[in-house]
Amino acid sequence: MRTKKCHNCQSDKRRIIARGYCSKCYRYILLIDNSKKWDLNDPATLKGYPHTPELRTKQCFCLIKERVPKQWKDHLDWLHYREKQLNENIDGLLLEEAFQRIARLCGARNHFLFSGYANVFGNTFSLAQRKKLFHFFDMIEQSIPWNGINWHDVFKT
Repeated sequence: MRTKKCHNCQSDKRRIIARGYCSKCYRYILLIDNSKKWDLNDPATLKGYPHTPELRTKQCFCLIKERVPKQWKDHLDWLHYREKQLNENIDGLLLEEAFQRIARLCGARNHFLFSGYANVFGNTFSLAQRKKLFHFFDMIEQSIPWNGINWHDVFKT
């Protein structure tokens, strides 16, 4: 029996919710779809739009309508890219980057703690071990909630 994969991330690890998308991707698909219908003159269309009255000006609306859905799309792209990485050969450099991301998430002051370790990881661990380590790091990263919209990026000029 063939397991269905998400149309976006191509993962078969999560349940398909609707329209061929998994539980993680479908939320962002809905937000993007709703944003295409946003119309300041029709409050009923503003599902997913910020409720703050200050953001209902024409200038803010234009920035938000253009830039917020792009951030949701970027997150969907990241989910797709990560799943692709999980299904490829994991080399020492990918593992080095993963160790550095996890160290930053743990609050390490030295953001280059594992810089230059690619060869060590590539030569010390077998391919199966590198894949397993990368998979574990991915489980940690995917369990951390996304920070959401970066409003600074939305309004920077």
